[in-house]
Amino acid sequence: MSMTIVSGRHFAGMASLAAPVLVFVIAKVLGLGPLISHAESDDMTTEPEIEAKAEQLKLPAAEPRLQPPADSAASLTRSRELRKAPAAALTSPFYQPIVREEPPEQKTAPVEPSPSAPTFMLSGIMNSRPPIAVIDGDVHRVGDDLGDGWRVESIDARALAVVLRHQDGREHRLTTGRP
Repeated sequence: MSMTIVSGRHFAGMASLAAPVLVFVIAKVLGLGPLISHAESDDMTTEPEIEAKAEQLKLPAAEPRLQPPADSAASLTRSRELRKAPAAALTSPFYQPIVREEPPEQKTAPVEPSPSAPTFMLSGIMNSRPPIAVIDGDVHRVGDDLGDGWRVESIDARALAVVLRHQDGREHRLTTGRP
């Protein structure tokens, strides 16, 4: 009988599945499986022998406990409080409430009220030559007076913004609010 490649692969597959089963059966037949030890009552160590061995293994007396430093008294007090607290009240063993101290009040010199910003509203900008801005419903160009000492300083159609300048030198930027 000739062996083909297909039958060789079939034989190898079957051998790989059967090998672990075969090893287990051989181990059981030869008695090589897990061993169970049985203790007999004659081999047991007696109670006085156990006590004698325990005396030999005794450790030296422990040194007295060290006392914690005085500055850790608050930590010890807190840990004792946590141990006494009911379990439901604790969310974490590391929780400690934060106590914030208020900074002392500082006396400052009275500040002069700054002039308020203008309440103009920019509705739109038209990119023409020269650019035109609609502010509070009126059409304005660069240099136009808006009242209350404000005039149009510049109109940027790309940024959709208008810069206003007050007669005292302050500047204010209006935008349409679009991205």
